[in-house]
Amino acid sequence: MSFVYCLEQIICLAADSVHQDPGDAKYVFDTIVLIDISSRAKSNLPGDAKIAVSALSLVEIAAPNHLSLSEAEDVIASLNLSELVPVTNQVARLAVELRKIQNLDAIDACIGATACLMNATLVTNDQRIRRHPVLSTLPFPIPQHTEGETP
Repeated sequence: MSFVYCLEQIICLAADSVHQDPGDAKYVFDTIVLIDISSRAKSNLPGDAKIAVSALSLVEIAAPNHLSLSEAEDVIASLNLSELVPVTNQVARLAVELRKIQNLDAIDACIGATACLMNATLVTNDQRIRRHPVLSTLPFPIPQHTEGETP
């Protein structure tokens, strides 16, 4: 049994034990997606899709060379989010485990842990995150699906 397989099982058990309200969010948007959306990119999500964003994305997009704090808040407000998710102890603990499997920076690991704990798909164009063996991800913009196909 491989080390990665063992950690995946630990993470899945941890996610199941602290899972908060299944179905609250279907997608968690990574910061880079928020930046793309602020440039008027289309998400291709159905109108009833549930979208969550980690509060840490506000920190990243309101940084120098991106958006002002008020612009960042406007972008997040324009998404009709199901939830702006705070960083909890469970998110932090799972982020540590995700970083053990693959080297991610702390904020990316927390955003990934948020998606994992919410049983949501992380939407990102960050290839390092997309290659993570535990996280369920989709690229942005989300590819169009045919009738009856689910993302």
